[in-house]
Amino acid sequence: MSAVIPTLGLILLGLVGHVLLWIEFVNHVHATRMPRWGVWWLTILGYGFLTMAPVAIAAAMLLGWLAPPTTTVTDWPAALQFYGGLCVAVAVVLAPLAVAHRWPAPLNNVQILGSTRRDLGQELGLRIAGSSKARFMNSVPGNQALQLEITRKRLEIPRLPPELDGLTICHLTDLHYTGRIPRAFFDEVMREAHALQPDLMLMTGDLVDKSPCINWIAPTLGTLQAPHGCFYILGNHDKRVPIDQVREVLANNGWTSLSGRAQLITVRGATILLAGNELPWLPPAANMRQALRPDERPHLRMLLSHSPDQIAWARAYRFDLMLSGHNHGGQIVLPWIGPVAVPSRYGVKYAGGLYSESPTLLHVSRGISAELPLRLNCPPELALLELRCGAAG
Repeated sequence: MSAVIPTLGLILLGLVGHVLLWIEFVNHVHATRMPRWGVWWLTILGYGFLTMAPVAIAAAMLLGWLAPPTTTVTDWPAALQFYGGLCVAVAVVLAPLAVAHRWPAPLNNVQILGSTRRDLGQELGLRIAGSSKARFMNSVPGNQALQLEITRKRLEIPRLPPELDGLTICHLTDLHYTGRIPRAFFDEVMREAHALQPDLMLMTGDLVDKSPCINWIAPTLGTLQAPHGCFYILGNHDKRVPIDQVREVLANNGWTSLSGRAQLITVRGATILLAGNELPWLPPAANMRQALRPDERPHLRMLLSHSPDQIAWARAYRFDLMLSGHNHGGQIVLPWIGPVAVPSRYGVKYAGGLYSESPTLLHVSRGISAELPLRLNCPPELALLELRCGAAG
């Protein structure tokens, strides 16, 4: 009996490592520039092995093909012992990191001013459209895909000059025009964005997934204006449609591309550097060595990057603020556990929210939509960011 408890403990620890290993595998796959079909098949492989391997081992024990946990794991085949040892090691290393990422240190330079939640599905009588997937998602209790949360956040930027104190930014990202969520939903999102009356409109990619929805750009994003401009980059899903056509329509409707480039603008007499990074899917990133003359010192540096995985790039070029999307907040956020599947090489670390990575403050929006409109404890987000002068540090 004394050998049973340690053996069961190793099996449970190995099971934790198994789950973490394959979830991280899937997360990393979605963070690469691999072709869509490759991402699809590796995702099926990852989730398939995640779920089926423990079932297969349990069935083998019940059928007597594998030594039960009342014995020791040394009675198992060598290959299974090796994999079990790997999973135990993964659990020992990754489990503490997973816990730490779900309880980040509080930020003393960020203030949440408030939020407003609107259930646009109920208000406008909207439903997710499409085939059997749509019917399933409409029937999922608590699906928040048609609810919109408008958040207001105050960010202290250490190097921000007094001229830019109070500058407001509307951060839009991950609209994912697929046709599954009716256009009326996005029309209302644009009305809310317009009502925020920001100084700048900034969009960080994944706009259109389906070619017919390119026609949605003009009557939605084309209605937005800001005193100091509307700027955008694209994301990995935008590669699924004629990307040059998307850029042309956006340009014709007042949006300025920052794809692989940087631009200096003047606001209230101060200079702001806006730069774009669509890596790893749409290289190159902005060439910072060419963007600035040696004598130029912008008062504020802001980076639009579809994925927060480019945070090291932002820090290397000393951006004050980086805006990202891509991770959707995890879409499904479990009670006490938090998000699980996040398409990032950092796992859930940058799922959504604000993060201080000195000298860069990173804002990851949950985004407006997703390819599969299923959200639990993670409503779509339209964010207004108010920049304030902060203490140098």
